[in-house]
Amino acid sequence: MNRSRLLMCAAAILAAACQDRQSPPAAPSYEIHDAAHDLVNSHFYWLPPMTRQPTFTGTFDGKLSPTVEISELGGVTGCSNHVVATFTTTTGPGSETVRVDLVNQLYVVNWRTKAFNLNTACTYRIRFLVAGLQLGLADVDVVDNGAQLQRVDTDEFVPLLDDGTLPIKARVELGAVTFALTGDATACRPGRDCGEAVVTPVAGQDVTVLTTAQTAGLFIPAGALAEQVVVLIESRTDRPCIPLSRMGLPQFDDCYRYEVTPTTSIERLSVRQAASGEVNTSYVFGDGKDETLADNVTVGMCVELGTLTPAQAARLDVFRFEPVEGTVNALRDASAAFLPCESALGTTGSVGVSRALRRGWHLVVNQLHALFGARAAYASTSVIHVGLGGSTCCTSYFTWGLPAVLSPNSASQFYQSPGGTVVPSIVVRDSGGTPITGAIVTFSVATENGAIIGTNPVTTGADGIAQVSWQLPSAAGTYNLTAVVPGAAESPLTFTATALFLTATLTDPTGDASTGPDFVSASVTKGFGELRLIARFAPGTFNSATTLVDWAIDTDRNTATGFAGITSGHSDADKIGAEFFVEAHGSDFGSTVRIRRWNGTSLVDVPNSLVAFYPVNAVDVIIPLSLLGDDDGSLNFKATVVTELSPTSTTGIFDFISDLGADAGELAFPLARYACSLEPTFHSINGDVSTFIRFVNQTAGPVTVYWLNYEGQRVFYNTLAAGESYVQQTFITHPWIATDASGACLGLWLPTATLDPALIAG
Repeated sequence: MNRSRLLMCAAAILAAACQDRQSPPAAPSYEIHDAAHDLVNSHFYWLPPMTRQPTFTGTFDGKLSPTVEISELGGVTGCSNHVVATFTTTTGPGSETVRVDLVNQLYVVNWRTKAFNLNTACTYRIRFLVAGLQLGLADVDVVDNGAQLQRVDTDEFVPLLDDGTLPIKARVELGAVTFALTGDATACRPGRDCGEAVVTPVAGQDVTVLTTAQTAGLFIPAGALAEQVVVLIESRTDRPCIPLSRMGLPQFDDCYRYEVTPTTSIERLSVRQAASGEVNTSYVFGDGKDETLADNVTVGMCVELGTLTPAQAARLDVFRFEPVEGTVNALRDASAAFLPCESALGTTGSVGVSRALRRGWHLVVNQLHALFGARAAYASTSVIHVGLGGSTCCTSYFTWGLPAVLSPNSASQFYQSPGGTVVPSIVVRDSGGTPITGAIVTFSVATENGAIIGTNPVTTGADGIAQVSWQLPSAAGTYNLTAVVPGAAESPLTFTATALFLTATLTDPTGDASTGPDFVSASVTKGFGELRLIARFAPGTFNSATTLVDWAIDTDRNTATGFAGITSGHSDADKIGAEFFVEAHGSDFGSTVRIRRWNGTSLVDVPNSLVAFYPVNAVDVIIPLSLLGDDDGSLNFKATVVTELSPTSTTGIFDFISDLGADAGELAFPLARYACSLEPTFHSINGDVSTFIRFVNQTAGPVTVYWLNYEGQRVFYNTLAAGESYVQQTFITHPWIATDASGACLGLWLPTATLDPALIAG
């Protein structure tokens, strides 16, 4: 039948000539579908002599078992819809079969039309099928002679002379079957390592699908698959492979999507998600549980170790990313010996990992460790083999890397003044303890829990450490900060800070001041960047006009520094070493406040315009901490009182608080508490600097106090009942741990140079 755009049948003047070519009102639509004609499938091409020679850039797939089906189309008088011939790779009319030509990269079958008694009034349709999926079609216009052959519209038809032979030739590239099934035009894009296969379950038969470069693959054991599927494996160029919001760990360059699609009932797929223009199908094998190894498949990738140490190489993991849920999972151990990595990456022979690293060779690890499992799973027991593999229930996106553990690098419980700042610090290490550089750490606080100062998120340095400054709210209370490294074990970490107003009060018995001012109490309170000093006196002994109170302030809480003692004669030199003296003068002398700083050799004045206040039987002074060297508010103190006779003379001291020989008052934050998880990393270092620590049991039951010796082992020291406390001599670098009655850790503490309390709470 001749169809030409130039030769049309005019019904009015050529009715007789055109009778055998008249079409019914509902004539069929004629067409050619392939990448060169309409891009319906960008990986399938008809080849000469059916069409003009196309150009292509994809990778030929010569592993298929296609079917070529030829049908007669109805819709024209004398023509009916029926199959004329079917050719497979094993069967066909006249012993003709579909053959693969690997040299010329095409499939071919000869259609010898003389054996089929074709009707030139009819149109014939050639369909190229794989697994029942149509990759392309071409309508054939069968004509009687050469003149008609020349007039066939080759944009719509393949011209064929009746009784001739048509070599049906087609090129199928990787990605064609996936596109026919899913419409995913991104499958097997040029320049990407890709693999595609139709897998039909056969009892007792395992299946392996590899990419063209044989650097990634999927092993499907017998019994894991219950239906025919199309498997697509394609390298991805997106970097990082897994979004940093989902995996904040350094990722290696290898990144693949594994797309498995059943050839029927595509609607039952659990996930279909477009990502970067891709169609990602998360297919579930077996019962859909990673823990059920018997019906899982193995994802394998060849990896380049580069500068990784043998110990690090032995800890590599494959990670699966589900873009819809946003979850990241490390896969369980699995052998990937089905990957010929050494030959694929240009190496030969069997070599040890140390030799391979020296020569820059590519090796891979075949045993993995569960990232989120028990600590025992982090033990390095893997062997060096070919292929990094992981057992998985489901297909999605996969990459590989080192498993990481997030740990605190500072105290986890802080104490600070309202509005003050603390510095939480974390460290990211691989499961062998080596710091990881380049991990993304996000610190966050909830509403009304303060503010993070500076850059956030923070990238870990070569030491694996990241930290931020956390400014607490101006109100007293307990607040939380979290540190998150997506994909790392133990993430998130929570830090707690208690904002409190420090206050300390010394009391003194009355009647010990002879005839002058008689101390009752002396209090120091720190808050909002200020220090408040209040001295109270016995009624009838205080005169606001002439009483002068002199406070000795030991800001470093070290008796070995500062002015020794409380008097010019250095009384109580073993109790206080004052960096500052604060004098509050009576109203007859201007209610002025004199601040003097010890510079190592003498006391020098600190200019200020402060004034003292005089509540009933009391002196009240408020001092900005900036005048005290921006002290943090932790200090020791004592005070004396005299009567001022003139601007240059006073009486002798009437009273001391605390009494001579008694301990100074202490204004101190509790010691920061470290997380119990750090116990394996804590041990005593030396016994050079002696100090003290006060343990305070704030729980409702007994607690036990242990020293961690130089090997990090617990050494029993004391048991405290509920509410009890005691002072323990120790050394600066010696850690201590407290446990409850069951032996559970309640916290770790490191002593400082000053006597500070370790608050043991439940």
